[in-house]
Amino acid sequence: MKYKIFPLLILISILGSSQENKTIDSLNNEIIILEKRIEEIKAEIKDEILQNGYFISVEGNYSFSEIIMKKKVYGKTIDTIPKGAIIKILGKKSGYYKIEHDNTIGFVNSYTLKIDSFPHLNLLDYEFNSKKNNTSQSFKTRNRKILDYSKPIHVRGHYRTTKSGKRVWVRPHTRKN
Repeated sequence: MKYKIFPLLILISILGSSQENKTIDSLNNEIIILEKRIEEIKAEIKDEILQNGYFISVEGNYSFSEIIMKKKVYGKTIDTIPKGAIIKILGKKSGYYKIEHDNTIGFVNSYTLKIDSFPHLNLLDYEFNSKKNNTSQSFKTRNRKILDYSKPIHVRGHYRTTKSGKRVWVRPHTRKN
């Protein structure tokens, strides 16, 4: 009788563990499906903001700083936006938000705006303009130069300040890593 029950117990334990594995696998598949859906929703939110803009009430990060709107990212100042005004965020570009205020489109430094209560604005990718073909590329997809630290590095000549405060010229040289 002992010898008949032992294989039966082994068979039951194998079937029980396979049922648990099927449950875990189905839950894992559900998680993967939900993660894909989250990414789709994030893309939909980003597209909606880029197409229609997003209205917020202006709050400054610091009480002493003004919110300055510029014509270009590093261009001239065209307006100062009062705190409490309603602006329309159109996108992000090089540390600046592209906004519309009083039917004028310009750029505001992202550090001067308080955006903590709007986490969905973090879904916007930074855009960089390529000078070769004038197409914009997202920060995540543009090609990055990978540094090879196994090769020696050539250092150009430059001035530096020593600990004592004296300015000295550093000659061009090659540094080994």
